[in-house]
Amino acid sequence: MNEIKKWLLVQDDKVIMEITELLKELAQPFLVKYKVFWELLDKNDLVELKKHPLISIANHSVNHLSFTNLNEDEINLELIDSVRFLDELETPYSKVFAYPFGHYNDKLIQLLESKNIEIQFSADGSKKKRKGITDRLVVNPFISLRNQLKAIDNGQY
Repeated sequence: MNEIKKWLLVQDDKVIMEITELLKELAQPFLVKYKVFWELLDKNDLVELKKHPLISIANHSVNHLSFTNLNEDEINLELIDSVRFLDELETPYSKVFAYPFGHYNDKLIQLLESKNIEIQFSADGSKKKRKGITDRLVVNPFISLRNQLKAIDNGQY
């Protein structure tokens, strides 16, 4: 499974979308049973979450593709669609962006800055800070909260 994940991360968006559609088709009989896992949050859930004082809804893309595999036009479409969605939710954080998979490079930092993205988040936990990038906390639903807190405390998350 880890090899498949590694392979997928370096594929272009068309391959990823084809595989995603194939998996959706294959999983159709199970989707109802596992809806809570498959569709974690819908628009109504996000509207409710937005009311909580400790939660902010921000930009993370529409299709969760690595922006390092997309060309500028594809990135622009992702941004337009995701900002439109966030504007519909009336969230003030459409100018905040968390890179899918934490993947970014200097070209992407500059491109998003040119699109008036005010804050950019990565999940790489890099000790070497880069201009324009802030680390974000990632909560993994498959790792216990206790183990996540231990890893954060040890600087290994």
